Amino acid sequence: MTPAPSAAAGPAAEMPGLYDSHEMLQLTISAPLMTLLEGAGEDNGVSATVAFEDGRSVAIKLKTYGKSRRRECDLPPLKLDIELDSALGTPFEGAGPLRIVTHCRSPELEGHVLLEYLLYRAYTHLAEPALRVRLANFRYQETDGSSRDIEALGYFIEDIGVAAERSGSSWLDIQRLRLADLDATHTALVGLFQYMAGNTDWSALSGPPGERCCHNAAVVSNGQPGPHVLLPYDFDQSGLINTPYAVPAKTLGLRDVTQRKYRGFCAHNNELIAAITTFNTQHAELESLFADPSLPHAAMRANAWKYITRFYREINDPKKLSNRIVGRCRKPTG
Repeated sequence: MTPAPSAAAGPAAEMPGLYDSHEMLQLTISAPLMTLLEGAGEDNGVSATVAFEDGRSVAIKLKTYGKSRRRECDLPPLKLDIELDSALGTPFEGAGPLRIVTHCRSPELEGHVLLEYLLYRAYTHLAEPALRVRLANFRYQETDGSSRDIEALGYFIEDIGVAAERSGSSWLDIQRLRLADLDATHTALVGLFQYMAGNTDWSALSGPPGERCCHNAAVVSNGQPGPHVLLPYDFDQSGLINTPYAVPAKTLGLRDVTQRKYRGFCAHNNELIAAITTFNTQHAELESLFADPSLPHAAMRANAWKYITRFYREINDPKKLSNRIVGRCRKPTG
């Protein structure tokens, strides 16, 4: 994306929004990172700056967020609080709340971040609403001088409320759902997408006690009579990504996260054909996404596509579809 000139340079062409381009950003975050990671990020955060490749910088408050990744990650996901005026003329203008999914542990493991980014991109080809993402190469510059700088891939992820509003809907603040409250066709597609990713770390009907439904899926409604839809997120426990800390729930009986287990519902089996048609229609788009020569980590992306290719063989083989998906569906309890 071509940076917009400063106001002093004269009128500027309208700048694409943060999520309107897939070109990788080059950014430097300067912050007292050790102070942040020692606990300041959970409350008021720390003062920091984000510098763009053309030299422009934006003053921010930097915070950490997340649950499992805050426990597991040396550098957990980050939230950027920015004054609206300071974002004018930058890709941050109008983007809404800004959150960064980081490389988590060693920068050498940044390929896992790239694969999760690609899963988000893949879902945007299959369903709406979907969370948009923007890849960036981040340089993390320690301002207290206590450690060396770090450079690694990460990505911005769209706020759930913003994504819902963009599709003419709203994010519902409810704790539980009945299966009948969900759109059957859409939920069948979500279940099949999670199976493609090898992700079992999600729930369509309830979330953690006291929190919004559902687990790693938001409930979205357009305000009209009729069923709601799910907006899935957080795929770092999936088999396609296979992060070092990912483990399946013991109750599922899986050897590791790369072993797929269908978690869709029997009530939606009749809608699977429509979902499969959507996946087949988007096959070439998804393949191009994972094969994009402008992206790094070619070997990881190729292995991920092989994992998806096995999924395509299953959904297009009547016997495998029956044995591994239709025959393994769930019946909700309660």
